[in-house]
Amino acid sequence: MIKNQTRLRMTVNDCLELLRTYSNPDIALKKAQKFGVVAPGSWGVFQRDINQIAKQIGKNTELGIELIEHDQYDGLLLASKLIKPTELPKDVIKPLIARFDTWEITDSFSMKVFAPGPFADDIIQEYANAKGEFSRRTSYATIAGLCSADKKSLNERFILYFPLIIEAATDNRNFVKKSVNWALRSIGKRNPDLRNEAILVAEELILSNSKSAQWIAKDALKELQQDSCRISNYPRPIYST
Repeated sequence: MIKNQTRLRMTVNDCLELLRTYSNPDIALKKAQKFGVVAPGSWGVFQRDINQIAKQIGKNTELGIELIEHDQYDGLLLASKLIKPTELPKDVIKPLIARFDTWEITDSFSMKVFAPGPFADDIIQEYANAKGEFSRRTSYATIAGLCSADKKSLNERFILYFPLIIEAATDNRNFVKKSVNWALRSIGKRNPDLRNEAILVAEELILSNSKSAQWIAKDALKELQQDSCRISNYPRPIYST
């Protein structure tokens, strides 16, 4: 375990060797059986250990991109935590998303790199109707991430995503429908007005003939209609006065 708080100066090979010291085939098996993370190239490293390594290295976009190019599963997860969103070159994005093959990788990049970065809307629009299950999930995971990463935008930005959510709600692939549900709930938890708008969308979806759309709607309504539903009140100058 890394216990001191000094920043580590590391190469790709250093990172991979360190990741290997945390490897455990039983962890990879558990992630596959319990969480649906089927990654044959994984060495079986807990997220908490990858987070600790990333914390010790600090943000290092160059190293993160080198790890992407190396294409080892746990190294990719580490890369998503090292890259500064504003420093990610646009030409890296398309080939990177094409390699996503688990929700874990997809969500880590969508939440930590794409949503806070300058290309969030481009990614959302380009992959909203992607054929690949994880490529399409990227769009909706990025919407979900944007709901917390962007604390300043007005409601109009997020209302524009509702048509994408409605269109994708009929996609019954597990990792797509769960991300669409996640996006809808996340928009609804930004503030009371978007909560009402998201409920209206869910009520529309529940009338669909699609079982996927109905599941998304029922699950979203279950959370958003609770009095205990936590609302972030973004943007706060408007909703926290």
